[in-house]
Formats: sequence, structure tokens, C-alpha cells
Amino acid sequence: MYRTRHFPRISYADALENYRTNTDWWIVFDSFELPNAIGSALWIAGRTGLSVDTVTEALEGLVVLGLVKRIDKGFEAVKNVLHVPTAAAAAALFLIAQAAAIQL
Repeated sequence: MYRTRHFPRISYADALENYRTNTDWWIVFDSFELPNAIGSALWIAGRTGLSVDTVTEALEGLVVLGLVKRIDKGFEAVKNVLHVPTAAAAAALFLIAQAAAIQL
């Protein structure tokens, strides 16, 4: 049995910053959309090429953010979650909203 190292509990602020900036976390989160996805660090690591430690750290952070939850056999993505946009995406949404308001 493969054992991963223990990760200290990550704060919500640190998890949010990692989710915004660390593409490995996006890959881990998106892996739940793969056909026949299994929410285990070993399975995700095998499909993505990321290390088991990287996947485990991302899963723990995604749990803190409420994007992923623990289940009996690993993890699963939480349905109907609000995704926090990156600063660039938020700025783009703001400009779109301003342009729409001007056209009214």
C-alpha cells in the first residue's frame, strides 16, 4: 500500500490563493470530469502525471474550499459550486457588465 505524507491543514485563504494560481489544483479538480473518474490520489496521479503528494495536497485544499468532499472511498467533486474567478477573469466580467450597462 502506498502511503502519502501528511499535509498540515491548509487555511481557507491559502487554499483560495493556491486555487487561483496553481494550475495543478485545476487539473486535479477537472480530473473528476474524466470518464469513470475515481476520486483517489493514486488514480488522479496516474491519469494526470502529477505526483501523489501534489494531488493529495490539492485534494486537501479543495476540501477546505468546499469544491471536493471526502467520501468512504476517497473524494468526489461537490456539485453546483460557485467557482471563484481569477483576478483577470473578474476584471473581464466587470468590463462585460459595464459594457452591457452602457448599452441599456
